Amino acid sequence: MITALLLSVVLGAPESCVIVDGDRIEMRHLRSYLQAAPEISNETVFGAAPQPGVRRTVSAGELVRWARAHGAGNPAAQDGCFEWATRQVTEKEATDAMRDSLEPETELKVLELSRFNVPLGKVVFPRNGLREPSLVMQSQPSIWFGYVQYSQNQRAKIWAKVILSIASSKVTVVSDLKAGEPIQLEQISQEKTKGFPYMRLRALTAADFVGRTARRSLRAGTVLSETDVVADPDVKKGDVVEVEARFGRSVLRTQAVAEAPARIGERILLRNADSGKVLQAKLVSGNKAVVMPGLMPVGTKGLNR
Repeated sequence: MITALLLSVVLGAPESCVIVDGDRIEMRHLRSYLQAAPEISNETVFGAAPQPGVRRTVSAGELVRWARAHGAGNPAAQDGCFEWATRQVTEKEATDAMRDSLEPETELKVLELSRFNVPLGKVVFPRNGLREPSLVMQSQPSIWFGYVQYSQNQRAKIWAKVILSIASSKVTVVSDLKAGEPIQLEQISQEKTKGFPYMRLRALTAADFVGRTARRSLRAGTVLSETDVVADPDVKKGDVVEVEARFGRSVLRTQAVAEAPARIGERILLRNADSGKVLQAKLVSGNKAVVMPGLMPVGTKGLNR
């Protein structure tokens, strides 16, 4: 022990710490401070690595005791320290990572970037880390949270303030629309625009609205959204639908014609293509309905073929 302590005084403390690159300090990291211990393999674990930005120091005596416990005969050591290599993320790194998560045509401007030191590693800005602004404030800066993956299981958080925009289109009402009436092409106008690349929205064109029913009355100048029109039915009046009915272990199938429009999950009136009788069923897909208990009209005992 005295020899080891004297050697640490003679050798002195290192000018810089050994850089760790994982969650553990191993023998390969100790060789700068621990001599005459060839018996110990490089992969032998000494202890946990420090967190980024924190320096862990170890005395020469602790290193000697650890080495002897792992089979070293008469090791010599000096005080050691360990830390992660850190740096600030550059704007180019951040921009490249952001573009990996965006559509290629998206315009991107980085206004501010976090300036604290982080470990070396892959810079990632996942799309779900972007805080989307409200529809009326979409030209305002947004905060985008990312991270640096610096070991297999550890990440260091980073952030940026950005402005994003993408070429798109909007559809505007040019003459008043009445609720319940189909929209005509001459009642709307499609214009090119730029806006925030919302994940929850898609670019809309005039074709998305022509022929669809207005859910409410809309005045000229209103910018249309998909919530302004009634969703198209999955089955329209006159469509042919496959009908299935179960009676005990028997399954009967036939085709019927829709008497009214319906959406998946709703009840639908169908006319049997052979008998002409009307029955009720539940629409389970765009071309199939199932007769459920209690939905058969009074006086109908089954599907006539």
